[in-house]
Amino acid sequence: MRVMAHVELHPKSGVFQYRRRIPTDLQAVVGRKTHYESLKTKDRRLANQRGAEADARFETMLKEARQKLAASNGQNAQARPRPNRRERPLPSSRRWRPTKP
Repeated sequence: MRVMAHVELHPKSGVFQYRRRIPTDLQAVVGRKTHYESLKTKDRRLANQRGAEADARFETMLKEARQKLAASNGQNAQARPRPNRRERPLPSSRRWRPTKP
């Protein structure tokens, strides 16, 4: 019997876990990049059942995050996303200054 696509065996403990990547647009809302959930079993068949339940919970979480994102976009239409590291100005202590002759 095969294991579900997002159900994998933890390498050290041998316990199955559910793992999914969170879409990039929702990572700021959810607060993480990957969703992990222990299925608390070493049995493959039971892991598949619990994986299906975990998948349903994950999809519900994404749906709620999308609603939260849509609500915040409606309120903060002027808000800009945080600039990446290269766009941010350096603090004054790290700026290049010419040496005095």
